[in-house]
Amino acid sequence: MPSSLDGEKSYFAQRYGLTGLELATLAATPLYALSALRKGQFSIRSLVRYNWTVPLIGGTAGTATAYGITSQESSAATASRTFSLRKDAKQIRQDDMFLVGALVGSLLTPALFLKRAGLINGLLGGAGLGGAGGLITFFAQGDGLEGLLEQGKQMAGSSESIGEKGRSLLGRATDKGVALAEQAGSTGKQYALGAKAKGEEAVKEQQQRA
Repeated sequence: MPSSLDGEKSYFAQRYGLTGLELATLAATPLYALSALRKGQFSIRSLVRYNWTVPLIGGTAGTATAYGITSQESSAATASRTFSLRKDAKQIRQDDMFLVGALVGSLLTPALFLKRAGLINGLLGGAGLGGAGGLITFFAQGDGLEGLLEQGKQMAGSSESIGEKGRSLLGRATDKGVALAEQAGSTGKQYALGAKAKGEEAVKEQQQRA
C-alpha cells in the first residue's frame, strides 16, 4: 500500500510539474521581450536561455506544489486526483503536443543557431521554444488554453493554502518557543534565588563559627 501511494504521489507530482513547465514555457518569450525592450538589447543566446531557465523554475514550482498538496491530504484524495488526471484525454493530448514540440525545437534550434546560441543553450532553450509552439498549435485546434489557465489558478490557490498552513505552523512554533523561553527564564531565576539564599546561609554560619 505505501509503495502504491508513493506511485500515485509521484505521478501527480510529474503531471503538476509538467503543467508548471508548460505555463512557464508560454511566459518565457514574453518575459524576455519585456526585458529586451527595457534594456534595448536583443540576442538569440539570451532568448534561448530565458526559454529554459524560466520553464525550469516553473516545473520545479509545480512539482513542489504537488508534493505540498499530497502531504496535506489523505491517500484516497490523492488517488482520486491521479485517477482524474489519467482519464483526462484532452490534457494528455496537450502534454503530448508540448513534448513533441519540445523535441522538434531542441533539434532545430542548435541546427539553425549553433554559433549564436551555443549547443547547450540551443538544446535546452530550443526545447522551451518548441514546447511553446506545440502548445500554441494545440490551442489553435481547440479550447485548451482555458484548461491550462485553470490549472495555473489551481496551482496558485494550492500554493497559497500551503503557505498559509506553513505560516500557521510557524506562528505556533514561535509561540511555543516564547513560552519555553519564559519558563526557562523563570526556572533559572528560581535557581539563582535559591543559590543566593544558600550562599547567604553559608556566610552566616561561617560568621557564627568565627
